[in-house]
Amino acid sequence: MKIGVSAIAVGGVMSALVGCAVPPPKPDLPLDKIAPTPICEGDQQCSRMWGSAIEGISIVSRMKVMTVTDNFIQTYPTRDVGFLNGQVYKEKIGDGKYAIRGRFNCDPYTWCHGFQNQTQHTFNLYVQGYEPVKKIEEEKVLDPK
Repeated sequence: MKIGVSAIAVGGVMSALVGCAVPPPKPDLPLDKIAPTPICEGDQQCSRMWGSAIEGISIVSRMKVMTVTDNFIQTYPTRDVGFLNGQVYKEKIGDGKYAIRGRFNCDPYTWCHGFQNQTQHTFNLYVQGYEPVKKIEEEKVLDPK
């Protein structure tokens, strides 16, 4: 009987462990698939793209914007899972052109490392005029399932 009870106990523990198994996270977007850094030229385009960067940082980080200047944007810091810290820099690259570079992290934690590249990609596209949230809503209207 001892063997039977031990086998049942081990089987029960194994069932409990299998039931708690979490599927592995999806891998982050490869670096070579991230949309290029947004580049603007001229006051009108740079103003429009900088406005999009202000909106975009809040959307992708899920945080409110804390600081906005002519060349820097920052969200409020967070330690909550699911939210990111974000900074955006407007960097002069010559010939009247500027790069709008976003950075997103969850430092000092590592829980966001599996989707930082995807976040960067979405931000870059948004600043360049692609609106992923609007696009998803339009697709739902066209094909409600």
